[in-house]
Amino acid sequence: MKNLLTALFILFYLSLSAQSLSKEEKAIQQFKKYYNTQQHDSIYGLFSESFKAKFPPMALEALVGLVLNLNGKAESYELVKSENRKYTYLMSCERGAFEAMLAIDAKDFVGGFSLTPAQKKTSAPSKVFPSNNTGKTTLDKKMDVDVQKFLNGSECPGLSIAVVNGAATDYYNYGQTQSGVSNLPSENSVYDIGSITKTFTASLIVQLFERGKLKLTDSLGIFVAGLPPLISTIKIEQLLNHTSGLPSMPSPPKEVVPGRDAFEKYGHDNLLDDLRKIQLQSKPGEKFSYSNLGFATLGLVIEKITGKPFKSTLGEFIASARLSSTSVDPAMINKTNQTQGFARGQSVDYILLDAMAPAGILKSSASDMAKYAQLFFHKAGSPIPLVEKITFTDVNKIHIGLSWLIRDTAEGAVYFHNGGTVGYRSFIGIDPKSGKALIVLSNSATDVTSLGFSLMKHLY
Repeated sequence: MKNLLTALFILFYLSLSAQSLSKEEKAIQQFKKYYNTQQHDSIYGLFSESFKAKFPPMALEALVGLVLNLNGKAESYELVKSENRKYTYLMSCERGAFEAMLAIDAKDFVGGFSLTPAQKKTSAPSKVFPSNNTGKTTLDKKMDVDVQKFLNGSECPGLSIAVVNGAATDYYNYGQTQSGVSNLPSENSVYDIGSITKTFTASLIVQLFERGKLKLTDSLGIFVAGLPPLISTIKIEQLLNHTSGLPSMPSPPKEVVPGRDAFEKYGHDNLLDDLRKIQLQSKPGEKFSYSNLGFATLGLVIEKITGKPFKSTLGEFIASARLSSTSVDPAMINKTNQTQGFARGQSVDYILLDAMAPAGILKSSASDMAKYAQLFFHKAGSPIPLVEKITFTDVNKIHIGLSWLIRDTAEGAVYFHNGGTVGYRSFIGIDPKSGKALIVLSNSATDVTSLGFSLMKHLY
């Protein structure tokens, strides 16, 4: 009888505790669970419809995957700030920590969301960050309001922004090339661009297609031997549009250098070994699931066809596009154009990658990224580039091209991609039809995707 009473008391206590949980506590508990198990769809299901319209699911997958890669699984959380239904939690993880902000709307959905590095914050008043923005035009003034607000709400040392309108480009630079050093960035300052590298990798695949070296419907097994039957059937197009079923990342190495990417020393042998034993998360072609591993695999395909290291072929493409400050190698960056990344209150060097290079190795400048964006502008009498082809539409009606994510806006379709490494973030948005583009490059771990879309609205 005593055991029965004890059991009933425990059940009653647990029931009472569950009922007493606030909406934000339930939300953070669910987020922690879904984050650790990489259930991106379930995290997205917590969002309000209005927030979903601003935050595409693939952007969420990229962000959550990057944070998990850097910090590992969340072990505990602590509320550190609460203001106007915005709740910020410190998430303590296996290899680090980050802050998760959840804004709960009137219907108890998540109407705002961000993941940022865990840092000591001060209540310093708003300040005006140094900039080359003269404030002469309406666009100058609109850009300055949004950027100054962003910088005051983040730990971002500096930004370089390119606004492209046809053949003309304007540059806006803010802050510092390195935290604590009074040196304003320029359009030639070089930043890690992270996953925007995937669009370059896709361009290499398209070139091979146009030369008759492969078909987008070719199976992976044609180019990589010894794979399990199901993985061998993955199509090249499915690797490009993140529908291969491959996970975002393989399991990270056991030994990771603090402050460095977990996959810096992940080599070709590691990649091939993982492809031969990894379990697909879904059937190929069935659903969108952002995969860095898929783009690393495309690197193997490119190497098989060209007979050259991936980085060499990528270097040839960069040279042909005359992108003089874009490189896979930090040693090749002119010292006057170097920046220093920033995360968790610490300076961070440029990323180094081996087999994962096709997913995020490149470093570039606002001036080079502006030239790169212009390559995709539609030209009268020319066919629409294959890389813009819509190859998949997910359940949220978000379109995916060949690496590019496509967002329908009132002004037209915007092809975009974001990127992030340990201490850098980036965004590129292109309206190929109107010949407009916007690039944001940042030397901090604070995401710039929302800022990029906000600034892009000022182009119309």
